[in-house]
Amino acid sequence: MRWFLAYLRNVDWALGAILLLGGALRFWGINFGLPYTYASDEPNYLITTLQIIKTDDLNPHWWLYPSLMFYLYAGAMLIYFLVGRLTGVFANPADMPDPEIVTMGVGKLALPEEFLVTRGLNALFSVAAMFLIYWIARRLHPNKWVARLAVFLFAVSPTVVDYSHRMGPDIFAMFFLLVSFYYVARIIDEPKLGYYVGAGIGAGLAIASKYNAGLILVSLLTVHFLRFRWVGWTRKELYAGLVATAFAFFAAVPFSIFDFWNFWEGVRWQAFSYTTEGHAGQEGDALLWYITYLFSVEGWSAVLAALCGIYFLFARSTARWVLLSFPLTYFMFVSMMFTRNARTIMLIIPFLVLLAAILIVDCAEWLIHARR
Repeated sequence: MRWFLAYLRNVDWALGAILLLGGALRFWGINFGLPYTYASDEPNYLITTLQIIKTDDLNPHWWLYPSLMFYLYAGAMLIYFLVGRLTGVFANPADMPDPEIVTMGVGKLALPEEFLVTRGLNALFSVAAMFLIYWIARRLHPNKWVARLAVFLFAVSPTVVDYSHRMGPDIFAMFFLLVSFYYVARIIDEPKLGYYVGAGIGAGLAIASKYNAGLILVSLLTVHFLRFRWVGWTRKELYAGLVATAFAFFAAVPFSIFDFWNFWEGVRWQAFSYTTEGHAGQEGDALLWYITYLFSVEGWSAVLAALCGIYFLFARSTARWVLLSFPLTYFMFVSMMFTRNARTIMLIIPFLVLLAAILIVDCAEWLIHARR
């Protein structure tokens, strides 16, 4: 009994409540619209996923996004099929119906549970991302309240909650780039080879989810050269991390090799659509649009993160420059694009909440000490 009471005293109840809140927000409402579909591309994602299961052809033949998303969905749908087969709902994979598409993302599902499975997988990865933010914050700041506050701000982020409710590669990309950054944060204190490999694998899987997530490698390069300066070019750890990135990407997107020309055409078209052609209603003024979006939708998280970022630019701290490296580089990169949308800027939100939490706690600590 004593050990149990001791365990209860050591439980971080505040963090537990925040995680429950974040999980509830992510799973509540994932059935929106069903059996009808409204979100752009969701039916196409499901069709591609079901074709992998029905035909045993691992080539998605759809390259506007890398294939890891489809493999993750296919794994979830395969489990759903096996359960359905055991309960007599399905006899073979062909019994799982494709969605009926009227135009773009508008259509109807004969079996709405298919969306609940795939959307539910997104929600699970979004919940897992909250744990990663906690662990990253604990590596970057000694005060536990930074981690708690960062997780809370992430848990209630309107953008993240919205995209946790729908199919797409963005939540997966965000999760895996956070995996990469977790190991980058460990390199700050201990530049072990294994941490470079972990950061590389995370980066490779992030790219395998969404091409532009590859900019997370900026953080790996930043921490490496801040530690070793120009001698860093001679260190084997850097090359091990880059090789791990390539290995993870090709393992998750094997047909980027076996179906290279179609893969390359998809990458080229995606780049063209973001830099030249655009998407209807999402064209132009990317810099102003992103600034306006973040301040109006993410609110104080974005405002405080911007203030903290300005302060970090002048701080002589490896950890702070590393934390700032990805969101600053990524924001500058996407702001030069012709096409802009919420899902694109979402990848920096975990870093914004970390910056905002650090600023709040540091200011609180300063005020406490100033009053003494």
